[in-house]
Amino acid sequence: MEVNKSAFRSVLKTNKTFEVTTNLKLNYDDERYVVQDAPETVKLKVTGSSALVTAMHNTQNFTVYADLNNLSVGKHTVKLKTSGISRELSVDLNPDKITVKISRKAIKKMQVQARFDSNQVADGYAAGIATLSRKSVTVTGAKSDVKNIANVVADVNLPDNTRTTVTRTVDIVALDKRGQVLPVEISPSQTTVTVPIEAATITKKLPLKLVASDDGVSGKNYSFSSETTSVMVTGTKAALDKINSLRVPISVAGITSSTSQSVRINPSQSGITAVSPASIEVEIYVTNSSETASSSNTETSSAVTQSSNTSKQVSSESSEEAEEVTSQSSRELE
Repeated sequence: MEVNKSAFRSVLKTNKTFEVTTNLKLNYDDERYVVQDAPETVKLKVTGSSALVTAMHNTQNFTVYADLNNLSVGKHTVKLKTSGISRELSVDLNPDKITVKISRKAIKKMQVQARFDSNQVADGYAAGIATLSRKSVTVTGAKSDVKNIANVVADVNLPDNTRTTVTRTVDIVALDKRGQVLPVEISPSQTTVTVPIEAATITKKLPLKLVASDDGVSGKNYSFSSETTSVMVTGTKAALDKINSLRVPISVAGITSSTSQSVRINPSQSGITAVSPASIEVEIYVTNSSETASSSNTETSSAVTQSSNTSKQVSSESSEEAEEVTSQSSRELE
């Protein structure tokens, strides 16, 4: 028995080291806040008696955590803590402290846009309007990040010279106005996108609609004309069946007097591959808003004057008729 006790004490006194990469738990009110910049894992090194280290290794019943419950919004550096580890063991964490950013939480439902490079489509073919299995998602994140979201997109990579419809399941990401990905959580995180590809060999003659693409100069009115009143459009049957005219945006930014402008026609409709002619000459006519109002008032005044003169003429005619009737009555009495 003495030998066994001695052996047992020897085992207890023998040191052993256990190293593992483990998940880091963050304790905070996740209903009201989000935490950023915290690592997902940390390295844990435990040294101590062989028996205790072995028991810890076998059970894996321990936690490494950061207590953020009493911290305010902003940046904080906090020391990491452990639970479930015997006090008789030596614990080494790497890192042993972390710097995190705590922000107020925001949740927003947003529409998803499918994006793809139409230049990957083969000549003579065109991409139609993409469809998504998930058209809207729930975005959760720091209030400032959610506010800065410009677009929520699902990007589809088309192979070179695509000639057939493409279907892909892709990740959904949120972008700011500069196109940078924002650190927000999106649910669901993926969507299935289908990009229809069709032969674009149908042609159709369409009349043009010239419209201002911006507000122009304050106090100015704009109108347009062009010798080219229609164009020949090439595209898919599905795309051309949906349109009866082609809108041509004309920029009037900074224009203060009548001028002419060469405008390139770039259809925004999916499924259109070519327009002939590709550009047109447009006459831009500029008038002052006050001139337009004055012209309108002059026409109204003229109409009123004409109406007044007509009334006088009717009154005069009625008076003459009355005198004629009176005279005739007098003669009959005589």
